[in-house]
Amino acid sequence: PTITTITVAVFMLLGCGGGGSSSSGVSGVPPGTGNGSTALSVDGIYLSGSASPSYTITYSVLPSGEYYGFVVQGITPFGLLHGTAAGSANSIQSSNLSFYNFQGPNGGTLSNGGSLSANFSATSGNTFTASLAGTTVVTQAAKQAQYSTSDNRQLYSQPLTLGQLAGTYAGSLYSVGASLGFATPFSGLALNSAGAFSVSLGNCQGSGLLTPATSGKGIFTATMSITGANCGLAGQSASGIATPTVANVDNSGKATSAGMVIQLLSSNGSATMALAAGR
Repeated sequence: PTITTITVAVFMLLGCGGGGSSSSGVSGVPPGTGNGSTALSVDGIYLSGSASPSYTITYSVLPSGEYYGFVVQGITPFGLLHGTAAGSANSIQSSNLSFYNFQGPNGGTLSNGGSLSANFSATSGNTFTASLAGTTVVTQAAKQAQYSTSDNRQLYSQPLTLGQLAGTYAGSLYSVGASLGFATPFSGLALNSAGAFSVSLGNCQGSGLLTPATSGKGIFTATMSITGANCGLAGQSASGIATPTVANVDNSGKATSAGMVIQLLSSNGSATMALAAGR
């Protein structure tokens, strides 16, 4: 089904400093905290979008209620949403959404105090509403994200293995609070079949580990240690998730190409690094 617009998204106000409390390098919401504690039945990977203006959000919803949203405006990564939700089989709600704006001044900005709600329907698609300081964006996903346009297996319920994902990735890092600017390209993110990876990110060097979810589903736990003399996050460890976004798998089961987003938050939630990578 075609993804359609439900209402006008005005996230551009955030990019211009409009609305809410916004800052760079201030304390935010630590990962895994908030108003959700009951396991959800709507966990998954959702590719959600609006047509005019054009936004695409990859929502990763964990069984614990923790969620991440990687926001793309047109073809340009725009920000990251994070929080924890509670709900039922048909809907979820969150009142502790944090928005990390990659395009904000001084290396990006963080705004807290937003909300998220999502309604799930078997007949009309899944509708996500993210609101921050009076700014609202509504996107719709017809179903959970699949391997590719020609392979309708679901990335969440029929997960790729680390062996399939292993390889050398290229892409860009988008960050808030890392003193790296808007986008830092990389071409040598090396991931092995055990989940260990290393990458050079401008002034920062990262080494980390992807671990399969205990649920057996397709979102990986991610950790990364950061070093670098002029890196704003040097000496810190970041944690979060890795979400596969696309995979082309041949008849032998080999992933001939793959894409993923590694979304990491600093221990106090004040900074984020999102690595959009493909091979």
